Amino acid sequence: MRGPEEPGVPGISVIPRPPVINLELHLSAAMKSGTYTADLMTFAGDRLLMTQSPLRPRETDAGPVIEIAFPADLLEPDNYYTVHLHSPDASARFTFKVTTDR
Repeated sequence: MRGPEEPGVPGISVIPRPPVINLELHLSAAMKSGTYTADLMTFAGDRLLMTQSPLRPRETDAGPVIEIAFPADLLEPDNYYTVHLHSPDASARFTFKVTTDR
C-alpha cells in the first residue's frame, strides 16, 4: 500500500520466472475457422497438460494468430512441448523448447 504517510520507496518482490506464458500461434492461410481448441502436451504426447477453448483468431499485420496463456509452472526447463491446435475444419501442431536464461 502506498500513501502520503509512507516514507521512502517500497520494494516489490518478483519471482525470477514469469507466472504466465503467452504464446502467439500464427495461423496458415488454410486455417480459416472461427474457433479453435488448444491442447498443451509434452512433446512425446504422453501427457496432456492443459486444454483451452473456445479460442478465436485475432488479426495482426502478420496475419491471423491464436493467443494462449498458461501457468509457467506447467513447463520444465530444457524440455520440448507441443500445442495441438484444432477446429472442425483444420488442425496444426506448434512445437517449442523451454529454455532458461543463464
